[in-house]
Parts: sequence; C-alpha cells; structure tokens
Amino acid sequence: MDYQDLKTDVRTLLQELDLGTTDLEMRIDEGGEADDRQTLVMAEVREMLLVVSRTHNEALEWLAATEGQPDAAVDARVETSLTIPVERRRDSRRWFAYSAAWVVPVVVVFAGVFVSGDAFKPAPAPPPPMTETDLAGWLVRVPGGTTDLGTSPEDRETVVTTAKVNENNKKRIQQELASRQRVKSFYMGRTEVTVGQWKRFVDATEYLTWAERNRGMGRVDGHWVHKIGFSWDQLGDVLAADVLPVVNVTRADAQAFCQWLSDQTGDLYRLPTEAEWEHAARAGTTTRWHSGDDLVTATRQSWNARTSGQVPHPVGQMTANPWGLLDMSGSVWEWTTGTWPGKDGWVVMRGGSFRSDPWLSRSASRAGVGEFFVGAATGFRVVREINPAKKVARR
Repeated sequence: MDYQDLKTDVRTLLQELDLGTTDLEMRIDEGGEADDRQTLVMAEVREMLLVVSRTHNEALEWLAATEGQPDAAVDARVETSLTIPVERRRDSRRWFAYSAAWVVPVVVVFAGVFVSGDAFKPAPAPPPPMTETDLAGWLVRVPGGTTDLGTSPEDRETVVTTAKVNENNKKRIQQELASRQRVKSFYMGRTEVTVGQWKRFVDATEYLTWAERNRGMGRVDGHWVHKIGFSWDQLGDVLAADVLPVVNVTRADAQAFCQWLSDQTGDLYRLPTEAEWEHAARAGTTTRWHSGDDLVTATRQSWNARTSGQVPHPVGQMTANPWGLLDMSGSVWEWTTGTWPGKDGWVVMRGGSFRSDPWLSRSASRAGVGEFFVGAATGFRVVREINPAKKVARR
C-alpha cells in the first residue's frame, strides 16, 4: 500500500473539513448535521482511517508519527495496530487463551485444595455440524425467471424529488439503473443470519471477525458509535440476543460463514448476487416495495428509522413477501457479491435497515461501502445453489 499518498489524502480531507478532530468524530459517529461537501469528505475520511485501523481522533497524531517514514515502517505500525484490539476483547474465553500460560497452573493448584473432583470434568464436546435438517425450515426455494431490476429514470426522478434524503443517498438512488435479467432458481435464507446461528459458527471455528480485531459499532446513551470492544456479540446498551440479525460483520466475515456452511453440508452456500437479491425481494412484483408503491404501507411493514426506535429487532416479525421471505425490506442492510461502480474496493449491500429512511428499503435500493465496512445495521443472508457445477467436499 502507498501510505505516503494515503497520508496526503487524509491530511487534505481533514483540512477541507476545517473541523477539530473531536468535532469530526461527533459528526461521523453520531450522525451530526453537515453540509453536502462535509458529508462526502467525512465518508472518504472514514474509509481511509478504516484501512489504517485508526479512530478519527487519532488521525492527526498518526500522520505526525509516521511523517517521513518509509512504507515498510508504516506497514509495521499498521500490522501492530490490527493485533492490539484483540487483547481488549471482553470475551472471557479469548482472555483465557492469552493468559493460560500462568492462569492454568494457579487454577489447578487452588482447585486441588478447595474444589471437589467434579471440577475436573472433561471439556464439553464441540457443537455438532450443521446439517440439512437444521437448515430445512430456514431455506426458501426462490423460483427462477426474468425480472425487471432497478428503477426507471422517470421513477428515479420521482423518488429523488419526493424522498427527504440527503445528497449522498440521492446519488445512491441514481445508481439504481434499470435492466432485465434472467435468474436461475436457488434457495435463500428465509431471514437474515441471526446472532444464534453466527454463535454456532464461532463456537465451532473460533473465528474472529474484523470488528473483534479492530473496532465495531455499539449503542451508548442513545447514540450508535464506533469503538474498540464492540462486535457481533457486544452492542453496548443493546443486548445481542440470539434472535437478532447478526451485525458488525464485513462481507469477508459473511463469506467465511457461507464457506463453513458449505463445508458442513456439502452444498454450495454463498452470498447472493445483486440480481438474485432483488429478484427474491421483488418476488414477482414490479412496484417500489413488494407491498406496492404506497410509502405508508411499506413503512409499517418493515423495521426502518420511523418504526424501529433506532434499535434492531428480532428477525421474522414483519409480513413476508409473496415468496415467503422475511425482512427483505429494512431490518439490516444485506451483503451481496456486487461491486460499486467508480469506487475501487467498494462493494454493495441491499435492502435498507432499521436506521435508514423507508425510501431506502425499496426493492431496488442499493448502497456502496468499503469492503471492510462494519455497522450496527449491516448483516447478511445466504444463498444455496441448486445443482452447482462443482460439489463441495464435506468436512
């Protein structure tokens, strides 16, 4: 990575903002109001700082500390920064792993004196593999067919004129290009992957997400903020219950879950393409939402910024679409395999979330973010291929 160019870009963007770093952090993390130029610049700063694993307040300090150093030295600093947050995780199992060298002998000595032999029972067996039976009621067969995707130019102008969204989201809406595509039949998760399902994956593999190694998003005193220690099972003031959609996962994290499912079952699991996702969300409809074109009805039938109270809700509580899929509108943004045009390394998520305007939960809605983006309102659902070209070896 060319860190010299990166540092120049970060410095330039911070100067363009003309804000102190404390004010910058408040505006980014708490959604403070800013003019259009500041909104766009803050988005660029966030992506760059994610690359170097630095908080917004550390931006200028980081620039000064690495001034004049060659890329190799900067890279070593970045590599170190990626490992430090792991030691700060609140999960006691991981803390034990780091301190086992001195904790285990002490525990054994004291346990032999004060505890009965029952304390030395064998460790519990690992969780059983995920099977087709476990997944049978969760997967919905989506029929193949030809679907009109995106939004017509005329309707894009209507939505942009009507929707009370900021300039950045208006630009997103302009990327909902209309097309017609043929999609093969496939299976899709009836709901997004839940915390409980993700927990089973983590227990079986000891997988660490990007957020656990860096920082995630959690709710503190009514505000969603990025901090070290927040991750899929640590959401601050919000309890990460098993029935909630899993969040604070990058697209790569989601793909790792899909690979694990494939290894466990011998079937091919993956993230949906954009065409598959929208084909499934529309479920044969041609309206803005699967429920029709009426904003009031669509708002009531999804978890969005107007109905959620700005907190996530258990999956499957809203009305299913005509094909039996739940929460395709709102709840959490969902990862796809799509890439965002004109932005190197940016990927696409679909569907809107409990934090977004209901206009952004239309079937055609899409958003582009950096590949390492994590958020409290970003999750995913899986696709299982029917008769894949290559079968997956079961492990």
